[in-house]
Amino acid sequence: MSNQRTHGGLYLVTLNNETPISVNAGDHRVAQRAIQVRRGDIKVGKSEHLTKRHGNYVRNFGRDHVNFSVLAYIPGGKSDRDRAESVVFECFRPFRIRGTTGRLNEWMNGVSASDARAMALEALRDSGIEHLVVPEEGDGSADTPPMAVVGQVRATADRNRKANRRGGATASDSPTNGYAQQTIMHIDFLDANDVLDGQTFKRLHHRSSVSAATHRSYCAERIARSGDFDRGVRGEPNRNVCRRLGLIADALSARVPPVSRDEIEVLIRQALREFPL
Repeated sequence: MSNQRTHGGLYLVTLNNETPISVNAGDHRVAQRAIQVRRGDIKVGKSEHLTKRHGNYVRNFGRDHVNFSVLAYIPGGKSDRDRAESVVFECFRPFRIRGTTGRLNEWMNGVSASDARAMALEALRDSGIEHLVVPEEGDGSADTPPMAVVGQVRATADRNRKANRRGGATASDSPTNGYAQQTIMHIDFLDANDVLDGQTFKRLHHRSSVSAATHRSYCAERIARSGDFDRGVRGEPNRNVCRRLGLIADALSARVPPVSRDEIEVLIRQALREFPL
């Protein structure tokens, strides 16, 4: 499978260099005209391919100077990610650096990384765009991102997320924020990141003969028929499949691929412990 379908999201980058470096240092044609940034300057941006974007910053500024962290994974599609970028840029308008032409740049000054993170996530939450928040842990480096399991954050369904961990469905479940829809999102994310091989999904499903593709089709049918899985005891096995997949997907969204099979195995076992078959 190709990673070209891997979903993107929002990221935060800070710098360690004391001597200013052009944001286009790798392109001699425009390097001198572009703004120069240093320690204290930060940027919140959007990328369809977060790993590649991290690599771009490393090539431009040098590995020792770049601190790259993912703020949120946005699974809804490019239009959602474009809208998220616009929303975030607007809230940062007072801090954005003006270039030599007077236009506002994406790089900022006068706001701390922690405040920028909080402002970006608040704007994203208020926008109603569905997203997964990556926790602020570790040293902020994209090379050693946290493996802690992150809670799934949905702009209009925070109490549903809490109910997921308790093991109950809420009255506000719907075709747009219910377990069946979440399951499809998790399957697509894990499939795009080469996690769902022939046996992995079967280990996470209460019926070991069911494949990821079959279960995804079942979820789509449930959404079309009634909006979600059955309530009560009948729907609990399928909700637990969603919870197991979500635990793994949330953890992986905090990492820069590739992720080793040993790390995936740890997450599978954790999911099975937390939500037993």
